Amino acid sequence: MKNTFRENLRPGSWRGVAFEVSVDDAEFGRNVVVHEFPQRDKPTVEDLGRRTRRFTFEAWICANVENGFNPWAQRDALIEAIEAGGVGTLVHPYWGSMRGHVPVARVKQSSSQNNGFIVLGLEFVEAGEVNFKAQVFDDTAGRVKDSAELVYGAVEVDFAQNFSIDNVAGFVLDDAVDMMRQFKSVLTSVRRISNLGAQLAAGNLGAIGIFAQPLSLARQIVSIVRSMDQPKALHTFTRPPVPPVATVGRARQAANQAAFTHLVQSASVARSAELSADLSASSQRYAAPSTALRDTPALITRAEMETQRRAITTTVTDELVQLSALNIYTDTQAALMQLRTDAVQHLTAEGEHLARTFLTTCCDGTGWNGYMPSLVLAYRHYGVLNDDVINYRNEVPNPLFLEPNASIELLTGVNL
Repeated sequence: MKNTFRENLRPGSWRGVAFEVSVDDAEFGRNVVVHEFPQRDKPTVEDLGRRTRRFTFEAWICANVENGFNPWAQRDALIEAIEAGGVGTLVHPYWGSMRGHVPVARVKQSSSQNNGFIVLGLEFVEAGEVNFKAQVFDDTAGRVKDSAELVYGAVEVDFAQNFSIDNVAGFVLDDAVDMMRQFKSVLTSVRRISNLGAQLAAGNLGAIGIFAQPLSLARQIVSIVRSMDQPKALHTFTRPPVPPVATVGRARQAANQAAFTHLVQSASVARSAELSADLSASSQRYAAPSTALRDTPALITRAEMETQRRAITTTVTDELVQLSALNIYTDTQAALMQLRTDAVQHLTAEGEHLARTFLTTCCDGTGWNGYMPSLVLAYRHYGVLNDDVINYRNEVPNPLFLEPNASIELLTGVNL
């Protein structure tokens, strides 16, 4: 049986901040120049290519259970997302997911009446091409982000279809509340949420009524996970096993646990893959205590990329194995498989240009080999009297005295 158009509609959002759409206007076409000549009845039309796709629509927000009946905080989160730089993802109810920019947003109506109804006029322009068409540019990082968006959408829908507290025993609802308490405890132990929209979502998780709206609950969880810079702690989120008693209540409890567990796990896996698109953010150096090495792409090595690629592949595969055993989360499985492919392709493409390195121990602390200037090590390895690269990559405190048994990172196959 085919889905109706209403079932195919997707919740609207810009960079993960949700809204509803009421008025929609789209612009398509070709860029043409009309040349008219004397004594010629028909002109010559020169086709210069497809016109930039533009969408103008009205987004509205009102007080509801998803925003804790506080539309102003959701409005501020949407404005914050609009004013953020770079290319973002728009999810349009009718046109689907698109990458581009929102150059203009106008608050057309803001009223404390009518349930806190707020109307914003938004203009969306599709993302452009950085390079000329004569140059081949494969936006592998963009594909990773687009695939992650599909995973987020799929896990929300799958959760809504498999989680329910309608007409259940009291212990089933108690277990759902305990699941939420466990999730919030993990969040607290990892890192404070800095994103305004995620803070709003976390605050709404304390309401009992959120369990009666599974799709809204899923959106709140996904919004929080998408704001995390360290989602690894949620990859192994699990619940104690349900007692093996063949009752309707226990079956519902087990189904709810599986739905919530894989909502958290799949969303966190997608977030990890999304972060891998930025090699400096996913590198272990970026998380190191030293501030001098942070956010320095020149210091990221091919070995680090390979480690990250193995980690992403293993993490996504482990989640797919668990989902395949349940055999009901088919949309999430398909989206995760595509995300794994795109992440591996992106990391592989980026890794071709990264430095190849190896670690060596320059001295053992005995006799003439007690200490070694980094300049000597540079001459031995690179054949030049220039130790800047060694000092920079290893943060050598004193270039005249490399510490005994110090592990030093050197570049391979490089002549400085």
